[in-house]
Amino acid sequence: MHSDLTNEYEVIVESMTKDDLNAVAALTAKAFLTNPGPHILEMWPISFEKALKRSTKMFKVILDQSWRINYVAKINNKPVGVLSCVHSDQFKLGFKERAKMIVPFLLAVRGSFIRLLKFHNASSKLEPTQEHYHVGPVCVAPGYQGKGIGSKLLSEYQKLQEKKGIGGYLETGKIINIKLYERYGFKLVGDFDFYSTKLWTMWRE
Repeated sequence: MHSDLTNEYEVIVESMTKDDLNAVAALTAKAFLTNPGPHILEMWPISFEKALKRSTKMFKVILDQSWRINYVAKINNKPVGVLSCVHSDQFKLGFKERAKMIVPFLLAVRGSFIRLLKFHNASSKLEPTQEHYHVGPVCVAPGYQGKGIGSKLLSEYQKLQEKKGIGGYLETGKIINIKLYERYGFKLVGDFDFYSTKLWTMWRE
């Protein structure tokens, strides 16, 4: 657990628990949809209310995966940010393991599944072959952005990666985020198109 003072707030970064899941899934969905990158708008070309409902259910499925490492930033015990990552071994899951996740995922996203599948197929072609952590989602709740909370989450991830001694990989659809990730050792390595938008891929040794 890491504690620090950001402006007038005491920010604590710790591992996510089951009790945090609903609140963290909701803040992740709201953060992505309130200040969306262009690719998010392509993923969810529906009303804000429908997108928020579906994406909250989607992130609940994703963040609840037992193999994920989830860090949560809290102020007064309230989740205000999240960084999630998964080891590259999990991309080698067998059919049974994948099926267990696909069914609840389908129920969560409903009519948005095809667009999300296209995003997955486009991004997976650039996934590094060497051992690494795939970082994401990373977000800070609306109203708490620009206060250094994202930096604290990335600092915690940095310790994890360096302890493990493997690489780190992420994708971002917002060019403004690139400088933040570069401050924590990530470097641009490529990009890919998703409908009419572009995403950038970054790697950290």
